[in-house]
Amino acid sequence: GTVYTEKAAQEKADGTVVKSWQRMPTQLLQEWSQREHRPKPWYSSVRPWERGKFRQKVYLEDPKNKDASLEFIAANDSDSQFEAKEHAAMVALLKV
Repeated sequence: GTVYTEKAAQEKADGTVVKSWQRMPTQLLQEWSQREHRPKPWYSSVRPWERGKFRQKVYLEDPKNKDASLEFIAANDSDSQFEAKEHAAMVALLKV
């Protein structure tokens, strides 16, 4: 028979270990955008509440109707830019 082997776990920029069957929120949001025929989500920095921390917002453009475009901002600050991006994507996923 056929033998399937699992790919090795990947370590992300912030040290998060992701196994082959797991997905990060940014990846899930990008897949959602593709399914909904929307452009790729784009992220930008937002002023954090605390000095030395990070916040991001994610913008989901609707190419047919600019008024239907969506913007999500994580409520809490993060310790890294990578983590802030993932938090913004998670907020968006909970709302779409």
